[in-house]
Amino acid sequence: MIFKASKEFMKRFGNIVYNYFLSQFKQHTRMYYIRPGKLEDLQKFMKKCMEDEVLEKKAHVEFDFFSKDYDYIAVNILRYVHNILTYKRDQEVWNVPEYWQTARTTYNKRTGDCEDGAILILTLARLVGIPANRIFLNAGYVKYRNKKVGHAYVTYLGDDAVEYILDWCYFYDSRRIPTRKRNWYDDRYYPCWFKVNDKFALKRR
Repeated sequence: MIFKASKEFMKRFGNIVYNYFLSQFKQHTRMYYIRPGKLEDLQKFMKKCMEDEVLEKKAHVEFDFFSKDYDYIAVNILRYVHNILTYKRDQEVWNVPEYWQTARTTYNKRTGDCEDGAILILTLARLVGIPANRIFLNAGYVKYRNKKVGHAYVTYLGDDAVEYILDWCYFYDSRRIPTRKRNWYDDRYYPCWFKVNDKFALKRR
């Protein structure tokens, strides 16, 4: 989003605004090699990550007492994942160049790379009730250590209709919404290749 809406406006028209944001993208089937020889539909993969009773209980015990304050919950989940995980490359852990862990695997191992932490953030957020039209895993290029590299991170549409980046590793920012940097101001992130959760797999029209 490129505007900031008032609370009163969003109470009345919030869902229309969030769905308008989605209209900038088109739905498609995103097939991806999540590990060697394992080609998977990412939308279905995300859905399977969320069919987990342990993580569902964890999400509600840890975050549900904030009721429907999704801005507060989203940052709390980001902080939680950042604090419990140690960044390790797939080559170190699995001895392969690419390996997408399930959310439960990452939660149990307490290690992972960029997409593993992003999957855990997305899973906990969806399990605690943040709507699917507001939070996504994104994949794309970023400027990191003077290089253009592939990265995975979460974006979240706030109560003010602004898109915020929730990045647990490369560019971690623990600030609350709305004091965080807005997505379109952050030139470290190139336009994403795709956005995905358990309900949507999207790419730009």
